[in-house]
Amino acid sequence: MNDVSLCRENRELFTEYLNWQERKLKSINDLRDIDEPCCKTLYHYICMFKNIIKWFNYMPLKNITKEDIKRVYEDLEDGRLLNSYGKPFEDRASYYSKVFKGKLFRMIKKNDIAEDVLEFSKPEKNKGKVRFFIKEDYDKMSMVTIKLSHKVLLQLCWDIGENIMTILQLQKKDCQRRINEETKEAEYLINLPREKIKRSRTSRTELTNYPETVELLDLLFRQGKRVFISNPKGKDFRVHHNPDGTRTNIYGCWEISPFNDDDYLFDYGHKQAEHVFRRVTRITGVKCKPNGERPTLKDLRSSMACHLLKQGWSIEEVKGRMGHKPSSKAIDRYVTFLALDRHKPKQRMNENQLNICQAELAAARNRERIHREWKNKHQDEIRELKALLQIYLNKFQVIEQYLGKEIPEYKMTPGILVNPDEMLSGN
Repeated sequence: MNDVSLCRENRELFTEYLNWQERKLKSINDLRDIDEPCCKTLYHYICMFKNIIKWFNYMPLKNITKEDIKRVYEDLEDGRLLNSYGKPFEDRASYYSKVFKGKLFRMIKKNDIAEDVLEFSKPEKNKGKVRFFIKEDYDKMSMVTIKLSHKVLLQLCWDIGENIMTILQLQKKDCQRRINEETKEAEYLINLPREKIKRSRTSRTELTNYPETVELLDLLFRQGKRVFISNPKGKDFRVHHNPDGTRTNIYGCWEISPFNDDDYLFDYGHKQAEHVFRRVTRITGVKCKPNGERPTLKDLRSSMACHLLKQGWSIEEVKGRMGHKPSSKAIDRYVTFLALDRHKPKQRMNENQLNICQAELAAARNRERIHREWKNKHQDEIRELKALLQIYLNKFQVIEQYLGKEIPEYKMTPGILVNPDEMLSGN
């Protein structure tokens, strides 16, 4: 509100809007005063308004015309308006729904014009993107992470599935170690209270899924926390940022002390966490599927969800793990992309084919059994005939010895009966 580049009309407009937004946040969240998440929301609107004023050349918003709105809209769509990183704005839908079609333009009676200009814009067209990496890629990133606290941070993001700001706010009292009664293995209960998570998430307590998480947390608590002790003769120093924008080096030394219940697990913030994650992604060369984009800390959460879905977790179980409401559809696009909902029809088709193959196999085995029984029966008959023939041959030898002469070789002719008297007489 003290920015000299803002005209008086815009200052009054933004003051009125922010006061309305503050009352709204306190009312819908049942608060007597705004808290830190409310302040973050208000700050987000301030950043959006700074861009809006810049796009409309710092003129009073109540004086803008349909041509001005159309120019800004087309520049946003064509990528001519760039953010602080020199790239086109990706979250254009927020500007369309929260500013052009929202309360701010209704206050200056420009919402009807904006509705006409943004006739073909879709509020959700910039949402619904699928971004994730696989478990093998995460293992690579964890392997190249050097510091223990950095490893613990990445492991908790992957295991628990909360966003980075919530994980950075975890305290020692939020991590309770216990022994699983069924598996007799150690695990941690991670408490996610309402004041540390997004308002749209559900307050909950999650169990760690991986033994690596337990091992890393045990190592972190066993190692202790670093505490900076001021000492003018110390060799180490910390940088203190003064209110006037200058920096002062405070000398001292670092000491190790045990974790107390109110101590935070990590002694650094979001910027350093981003720096660490950029380093490990640069070293490993990991890219997000399906478009090959560079992973961010936010992608740890979606990648964890995809991994659990592939491991057989139901959609409801994954939503509960991520703190989503049962009606939330945020995870559905990943299910659709991974084609997990198509596995069951394919599995049923495979089961039908398997049943057909099993029936054919049973019929073939039955035919083989019948053929084997028939073969065994005929083999038994042949053995009986051979035994009977051997008996007759033995009798012939006895008769030959008795008569003292050889009996002519006799060939059995099928169907001819021989008189024994004729055979003994030599005829």
